[in-house]
Amino acid sequence: SNTGNETMNTSLVSRVGVRGIGILTCCLAMTVFAEEQSPRKPNIVLIISDDHDNEHLGFMGNKGVRTPNIDLLANAGTVFETCHLTATRCRPSLASLLSGRLPHQNGIYANYHKSNNQGNLDIEGEKMLDPHQSLPNLLKQAGYVTYASGKYWESDPEAMGFTHGLTKETLRNFRDFVRIDKQKDLFSFVDEHAGKKPMFIWWAPLMPHTPHNPPERFLKLFDPRTIPIPEYISSGDRDEFIRKERLSLAMEAWTDEEIGKLRAKLKAKEEDENTLYVFLIDNGWSNGLPAKGSVFEKGVSTPAFFTWPGHIPNGLHRKDLISSLDIYPTLLNYAGVKIPDTASGLDLREHLEEKTPLKREKLFGAIYPTAATHEGEFPERDVYALYLRTEKWKYVYYTRDVQGEVSQRPWKLHHILADAPLRNRGDQNLYNLEKDQFERHDLSELQEHRKLIEGFKKEVFAWWRNTGGNTIPFSDLAAKVGGSGSGGFQRPNLLFIAVDDLRPQLGCYGETWMKTPNIDRLASRSRVFNRHYVQVATCGASRHALLTGLRPIGELDYGNRPFIEHRAELAARTTESFPHLFKQNGYKTVVVGKVSHVGHDSGADLPRSWSQVIPLKRRWGDRHNFINAYAQIEQPAKTPKPRNKGYPFEAAPVDDKGYPDGWVAEHAVNALRKLKDQPFFLAVGFMKPHLPFNAPQKYWDLYDPETIPDIPYPNVPDGINPGMSLHPSFELMGQYDVPEGALDDPEYIRKLRHAYCAAVSYTDAQVGKVLDELDRLKLSENTIVVLWGDHGWHLGDLGTWGKHTAFEHALRSPLIVRAPGMEEPGASSDALIETVDIYPTLAELFGLTTPAGLGGNSFAEVLNNSDAKGPEAAFGYHRPWAYKNNPYKPGPWAKTIRTDRYRFTRWTTEVGGSEVVQLELYDHKKDPQESRNIANSRPQLVRSMLSKLTNERAP
Repeated sequence: SNTGNETMNTSLVSRVGVRGIGILTCCLAMTVFAEEQSPRKPNIVLIISDDHDNEHLGFMGNKGVRTPNIDLLANAGTVFETCHLTATRCRPSLASLLSGRLPHQNGIYANYHKSNNQGNLDIEGEKMLDPHQSLPNLLKQAGYVTYASGKYWESDPEAMGFTHGLTKETLRNFRDFVRIDKQKDLFSFVDEHAGKKPMFIWWAPLMPHTPHNPPERFLKLFDPRTIPIPEYISSGDRDEFIRKERLSLAMEAWTDEEIGKLRAKLKAKEEDENTLYVFLIDNGWSNGLPAKGSVFEKGVSTPAFFTWPGHIPNGLHRKDLISSLDIYPTLLNYAGVKIPDTASGLDLREHLEEKTPLKREKLFGAIYPTAATHEGEFPERDVYALYLRTEKWKYVYYTRDVQGEVSQRPWKLHHILADAPLRNRGDQNLYNLEKDQFERHDLSELQEHRKLIEGFKKEVFAWWRNTGGNTIPFSDLAAKVGGSGSGGFQRPNLLFIAVDDLRPQLGCYGETWMKTPNIDRLASRSRVFNRHYVQVATCGASRHALLTGLRPIGELDYGNRPFIEHRAELAARTTESFPHLFKQNGYKTVVVGKVSHVGHDSGADLPRSWSQVIPLKRRWGDRHNFINAYAQIEQPAKTPKPRNKGYPFEAAPVDDKGYPDGWVAEHAVNALRKLKDQPFFLAVGFMKPHLPFNAPQKYWDLYDPETIPDIPYPNVPDGINPGMSLHPSFELMGQYDVPEGALDDPEYIRKLRHAYCAAVSYTDAQVGKVLDELDRLKLSENTIVVLWGDHGWHLGDLGTWGKHTAFEHALRSPLIVRAPGMEEPGASSDALIETVDIYPTLAELFGLTTPAGLGGNSFAEVLNNSDAKGPEAAFGYHRPWAYKNNPYKPGPWAKTIRTDRYRFTRWTTEVGGSEVVQLELYDHKKDPQESRNIANSRPQLVRSMLSKLTNERAP
């Protein structure tokens, strides 16, 4: 108040005296002068043209268009001829302007994220942009009044920081802004606030976007006879091109006129010279070339200009590479607002005003479909192309297929009067933009560019990771595998190695005393799964689950005959197995050795799955020793050999082909030599270390039996019925010549364990031969390798010898996957993986569509990220062997679940449940050997585990 000011002045006079009055007066005058001279914050008008051809602008040298108002604005400022957008779809492109962040950073990377969204963003749960650090919110906090017009997607405009213009109620009518002359409301806003508060205007009129319905007066500006026809338009499309091009030009002229009206209003209010104008296109458009939705320059590139008379140099055209992300920090700087640390772009103010170069040599980007999957939570699963752009080069790497009905969801690639830009995952394109501005001549297959392409590929993935992108699942694996050949993309191959009765007793699983150099070498370049579990610890059942992807559902699925018992059902399926899926997709599928089951060769078990079944010269399933000439080799027991029973182990002075796995390896090597020039799936099944533990002497000699570790826990667990949960080592005792009491003899036990180790090392050597040939043929960089154990084996653990239990020792087996190009090769994973997960994973890796009803989930994400958690549980199934062939004693059924910490097993009278006869609970944190059943002491935990056990995982 005046009174207050007089009091303040009197007080000051009394304090400074008469001599100080002059000084005080001068100071006060300087303060007033400084306040009057303090520069006003500029108004900011962000002009966003929609679906505009980036060539259809007069200031870009096109003399056939009618954009005089835009041209005047551009020529009054600085033009960047190449500005890359963060997306080639409307919504994510606009969301980046609002947030200053990349689509995979702000979460808005598609037009629609909910699976049931058909274009209505009001749908419940549709993902929206976080408004907290939005451009309008920050400007509002800095004293701006903010106006939203036209194209805006992100729910409540007020929450986003817009004080005027669009509201929740008018949001759905944004297309009416210019088309029915609603700019009058914007002009009223200017009348009200001009000169009083700085204004921010979001001007996005949904023009020249379709519908292309310009008033006739704009069409009259363009004589169809004078519209130039590019050379890429075929003769049959010329008339249609002229019609569409004329409509586009008319719409662009209409947009230009409306921009002129807005500038005229600001001039009339004497605000033009204090207004920063920024212009760009939200995504491209073209008649005759792929544009909107694509990775091509017609879709992703826009000219951009910054105009503020007296502040930004005028009449300049610059070649610097800028991004639409740069607009956010630049506008905040001009408004005097602190730029958030989250901003991903560059502040251009100094470069604009001082004309200094940006020194940005490369632009990067990611391209997405119109509609997201998985509710829009995983951009890494939806991104379909990554690219890099220099002044000269454009490199594109496709991480997903772009195929099929591209006019439908989720792609909607706009390719008007042009061929649809269809691609396979793994395709790479390289264009020389200096000579090929429309990206019509791919140079990626030229040998002279191989090093350039490999470097660009590494850079785009590094950019993705460095900007916070999660690991792209192996939907892009084929690209990483196939991109190294001189001929461009090649379909990757699959080498699948199955090993019988293989415990995770390998060097790569921490058992460093084991001699398994070849499997360990494979593991060093692979993902090693520490917790892989088979469905049933029985050969036939486990392999049936692997190959068909189906869980056991009835008693026929718990034994060794499911391929036989389900022959009719398999024949009725369109795809009988995952090898069959590969065959249906053009792969030559070849099998050698034990891949389905003993006694029934793979050709009989899966007659439609294999292009070729390689027979062996030796039967692997003989009950007596394979090499009769060495049957007299010294055995610990001196008792006569029972008829039809062989010894459970043997060491013979023979080469590797003295036993069948040596022949399997040789056939596999020969098969690789014949398959090397075509996409192939080679399945190799090794029989050892299955009983009998036979191996050439040299593999026995690898071990000092005195140094082989003792059985960690050789006793029956406390708190169980061993007649139900375990068995009397029946396979070993019933089928082989084992003296009475031998399993209580420490020397015999040591011999058995030594024999198992020798058999494992023998198989390891055969695996090495196949891998060596893969390397020699230079196929390793284009081949995915999987090594899988069909189940574990009790090697005296819990007082048992053999598989056929529901314990960890029987259900856990090795799983090693090597995928060229995978991140962190050699790292292990603790994810809980099931055998039924292998089928969908391989399908995803190779881009194949799986049939409905599979029992597992893809773990491809874990292959690219060893720390990925994966599933929360793995399930197993079991029926005691003693009950299987006795119709009078149906016996109990076990269903078991392994979680991160616990194994829980429920025994019931029926396969699907019914009466519970025993419960088992083991705490692996305290008791990794499963030596003590704690179910009775943990009733609450048991109830929780029973609930988890109810339903298996499903896709």
